[in-house]
Amino acid sequence: MTASYDRPSYGIGEPMNLTITVANVGVNPIHELRVQVYGDVYFMSEAWGALESGAALAPGEELAVTAEGRASFAEPEKATVARVELNVRTMLQWDPDDENTDLVVESPVGLRYGDLSGIAYGDRNNNGVPDPGEGFRGIELVLDGGMSTSPRTRTDAQGRFVFRHLQTGRHEFWHDPADLPDWRFDFLGFVEVMEEGTEVDVRATLVPEAVLRAEMAFDRDTYRVGDSIEVRITLTNPGSTDLNGVVAWCNRIGNENQLDSGEWGDLAIYRGQGVGVPAGRTRVFTVTDTVPEAALDYGTVVASCGFVTGDTDEELERSAEAYAEADVPGRFGDLTGRVLRVRADDSTAPVAGVELHLANYRTGRVVGTATSDAGGNYHFRHVPNSAYRMRVTGPWKLVEPDRRYWVGRQGAIDPEPQVLVVPGFVADPSRPPVEEVRDPAPQGVVLPATRTGHLADTGLEVVELFVAGLVLVVTGAALLLARTRRAT
Repeated sequence: MTASYDRPSYGIGEPMNLTITVANVGVNPIHELRVQVYGDVYFMSEAWGALESGAALAPGEELAVTAEGRASFAEPEKATVARVELNVRTMLQWDPDDENTDLVVESPVGLRYGDLSGIAYGDRNNNGVPDPGEGFRGIELVLDGGMSTSPRTRTDAQGRFVFRHLQTGRHEFWHDPADLPDWRFDFLGFVEVMEEGTEVDVRATLVPEAVLRAEMAFDRDTYRVGDSIEVRITLTNPGSTDLNGVVAWCNRIGNENQLDSGEWGDLAIYRGQGVGVPAGRTRVFTVTDTVPEAALDYGTVVASCGFVTGDTDEELERSAEAYAEADVPGRFGDLTGRVLRVRADDSTAPVAGVELHLANYRTGRVVGTATSDAGGNYHFRHVPNSAYRMRVTGPWKLVEPDRRYWVGRQGAIDPEPQVLVVPGFVADPSRPPVEEVRDPAPQGVVLPATRTGHLADTGLEVVELFVAGLVLVVTGAALLLARTRRAT
């Protein structure tokens, strides 16, 4: 067996193409040959093709497979070499003493940086290229992946954008749909940032006119496993054409605490015949389901559905989305992580003494309070399984105020979530704000007047002006009296 990369060195996060060549030098055929990979480079299992599913080699035959991986390190700034251990085995004829089936491959790696730039535009004439006047001005674009924070930038007057000094590799590119509610971007997902720079056009097209609106609500806020749950569904057709065959497409993510529509009668996707909603009308449906057992592990039961009239790409894009959620209490867990301050250069550092409040994401009820220790660590003990949002008080503000923090099964996806903060005072939400009250001036005391610029220019004091004015008044009165006497 031999193995080699396609380049002499890589930036951390960049694609690394590793080719393995396996030859059968024996006299017997080999079956069910598979590769196992360990080390600093992550490969998707399906990338190995025949060496993942089980290859067969006749005597003298060889097989070459190339897989794409990416180096990943807990502390990338300290990494210099990516090491991979390869084991090629056949479960039917495995000889543990055969050293020819083991191989270690190393490649120099390090942090490298590049820029990402381009134009975000709305393709009004659908010609596939940005034309003058089509650039989106002032929209916010965000990157995730490979960094402790999410870099953000805004487009200029022509719709152009640039992210400077990004770590090379794959980043997820997205924007807030609320910025452009009438547009949908074609390109939302991963973009490869190269050391020499990457240029990408971000094209958007107008969202098709909505043909259906949907709302869902449960009959209660809290349930137990096995309870009957009523889902009230409101469908509105704002258009001028009757809609028929509307079905509910639910739990597309596959979470075990979510309801599917399999028992929702005519609304059941693939089973029901669908329902009709006349033009300009609203119809209300009530379906009954059962709270699944796994909802106890999540702490919530959820209905997340898209209501569609067909399964074509166009119909699915225009699905009317609706969401409902309720608590399923009974199990408890812990939430631990670190509080990190985000500096101006996007680096982070642990922060001690930050007061955190854990609030139910749906109801806002605070279930616990914790303060970060000297290492920035926080701990919430024995809180109900559910989805939460974090609140802070004191001289800090959250970078991600709407982030969900999970306790329970969903929390296993991100077991020690970071809380990112920046300086900024936030009052204690449980206490009324304290108004600043200034002491009033003592009664009966005349405050000194402020000298204006005109007074300063004359060089006269207020008292001097007062005396001069008094003299003029007395003189004027005397002259008036004299004239009166002469007239008589």
